[in-house]
Amino acid sequence: MQAPPKWSLRPNHSWWKDDLMRVKDLIPSYLKDSRFREFYTKWTESEPGKSIQLIGLKGSLTSVIAACTYQKSKKSIIIVRSNKEEAAYFYNDLQKLLTTEDVYFFPDSYKRPYSDQEQVNNINISLRTETLERLLISEKPCLVITYPEALAEKVITRQLLKSKTLNINVKDHIDLDFLNESLFELGFERVDFVELPGQFSVRGGIVDVFSFSQQNPSRIEFIGNEIESLRSFSIDDQLSIDNLVGITLVSNIEDKYQKGIRQSLISYSKNIASLWIQDPSITEDKIEACFEHSKKIYQNLNSTIKRVEPSSLYLSRKEIKTEFETNISITEYGSFDSKEKSWGTLPRTSFGKNFNLLFETLQEQEHKGSEIWLMCGQAQQKKRLESIISDHSDKPLKINWLDDALHSGFEDPYGGKIAFTDHEIFEKHQRFRLRDGLGKAQAITLKELNSLQIGDYVTHIDHGIGKFGGLQKIDVQGKEQEAIKVIYKDSDLLYVSIHSLHKISKFN
Repeated sequence: MQAPPKWSLRPNHSWWKDDLMRVKDLIPSYLKDSRFREFYTKWTESEPGKSIQLIGLKGSLTSVIAACTYQKSKKSIIIVRSNKEEAAYFYNDLQKLLTTEDVYFFPDSYKRPYSDQEQVNNINISLRTETLERLLISEKPCLVITYPEALAEKVITRQLLKSKTLNINVKDHIDLDFLNESLFELGFERVDFVELPGQFSVRGGIVDVFSFSQQNPSRIEFIGNEIESLRSFSIDDQLSIDNLVGITLVSNIEDKYQKGIRQSLISYSKNIASLWIQDPSITEDKIEACFEHSKKIYQNLNSTIKRVEPSSLYLSRKEIKTEFETNISITEYGSFDSKEKSWGTLPRTSFGKNFNLLFETLQEQEHKGSEIWLMCGQAQQKKRLESIISDHSDKPLKINWLDDALHSGFEDPYGGKIAFTDHEIFEKHQRFRLRDGLGKAQAITLKELNSLQIGDYVTHIDHGIGKFGGLQKIDVQGKEQEAIKVIYKDSDLLYVSIHSLHKISKFN
């Protein structure tokens, strides 16, 4: 007698099926939407200096529509979010909806303008370099996610970028001493073991080098003067990751001591089809604030080293306004008042762990004929939701289970869709992930916080490295809250709520 198939041992509910849908399946669903088709027609017809509006998008639906536009057009788009944290969440959403090769994060390079070289954020410079290198390749479009403070920094020209690169391929004949001198000329630092972009090491016939344009360092093995092999490797365990045919070594493109013509990210590539921005005027204000702040610091410099003036490094309001008006078409998105037709989406419902309300909402939406999408970032959370729904009713609900979770759910009455995320239902914080390590892996824990001593160094995602000043109770809108005190240069103080631990990591 044959054993019954495994699935027959489970209750006959739609939420038990093994075949999860993918988050990417939201894209074809909205590509067919009449609102998207109407918007896309306007978007393709928009011209430099002109703007169109995308109104009434809530939650992560903005990410979905951006992914739809990119997938259909296959053109490069710059998307500007309000701040670094919002940009990081948007970036993670698009990585899940598309591929990691399609989406690039463009951060600011310096924690503070005209700071010492030791305070340069090499990982951020690496991310900026990768973006510029990708934009040089016109046949490979991409989505660039950024924020005003990063957009405010000018970038080197395409010609200068080419002059700061060195191409190396397997079977090339290169004198080891020549390579060593070339790396010095490009500004690479020789160390015993590479850990950060901009470093290289030489051990016999092996050269390890960490280019600013690569996610991992590369190992170059020589036999005589011939390159025998190239491969990327892990810093942590030194094990090989991939064999490579060739590599492009790019030095520090954000050297603020180096004079030369710089330009905006917007004008850098002719392949950029559009700039998506929430509010141009607010973005202009933030860019002008960066420019004025850099001018103030520059005027107070006592260094004997001649620095490049702020006008060469940062965009002013006048310059960015000119870019908006002449060089690129703009898509304004958000929840502002407009005569344009709104998508009419609503913020996701907050259940407050009221699972009776959750089930009633799901039943109500199914009765309306809505498509229900439940996004689960963890298998354990999916099982928990399955159990909760199963306990409330024996009648199956038609639910589309998705294999990952975007940052935020949404309700789309006009489109007949509703999307919830597991972390919002269970009121769990979803941390974003960036290569700078301020994600789950290095965010400080309560245990680590308790072990910190006054004066220990910590890193804040927005404000950089400071000294831990202990815990202190502060008044926030009439309520007493515990906060982390961080001390910066010139006795500048920053208070970080205990609820925002994800923004702080131990200095490494």
